[in-house]
Amino acid sequence: MNNYLKQIPYSIAQYIMYALIGFGLAFQLCVIIGLIPHKYVWGGRLENQEQMVVFELISMSNLLLLFILIQVHGRTKYTNLKKVATVLLWVFAGIFALNTLGNLFAISSLETLLFTPITVVASIMCGRIALGK
Repeated sequence: MNNYLKQIPYSIAQYIMYALIGFGLAFQLCVIIGLIPHKYVWGGRLENQEQMVVFELISMSNLLLLFILIQVHGRTKYTNLKKVATVLLWVFAGIFALNTLGNLFAISSLETLLFTPITVVASIMCGRIALGK
C-alpha cells in the first residue's frame, strides 16, 4: 500500500488537500448561512437548523487539518509538531475513509455522488502526506 501511495507526488497531494479543504470550508459556510439546504449534509438526517449548526461546526475540524498540513509543509516555526501532525494525518485519513462509507449510505444522492469521491481522494492524499517526502 505504501508503494502505491508513494507514487503520488508529495507536493501534488498537499495542494490537492489544500484545494479540498478550501472547497469543504466554503461548502460548510454555504450550508451554515443557508445557501445550501441542510438536507444535503450529514447523510440527509439532520432534523432542524440547530442540529445543522452544531454538526457543521464539527465539520469545521477541516481548519485543524489545514493547520496540520501547514505543520508538515514546514511553513511555521513549530517544527517539533511535525511528528504529532503526521499521526493526526493518519487519523484524518481514517476519518475520511469512514466518512466515505457514510456517504455511500447517505439519504441525499447529492452527498453520495459528490462527496464519496472527494472523501476517497482526501483519505488517500492524507495517507500520502503522512508518509512524508
